Amino acid sequence: MKKIPIKRLDSVIIIEFYCDKCDESITFYPDLGTTKSERPSFF
Repeated sequence: MKKIPIKRLDSVIIIEFYCDKCDESITFYPDLGTTKSERPSFF
C-alpha cells in the first residue's frame, strides 16, 4: 500500500492508503480519528 498525504484546500491534512493490486483506498482523517474505505476518487 502507498501512503499518500493530502492537504486539502481548507488546510486539513488527510492520509490516503492506496493499494495498486486491488484498486482500493482507505482514507484516514487524523483530526477526526476516523477511516473510510472506498474506491479511489482521483486515481
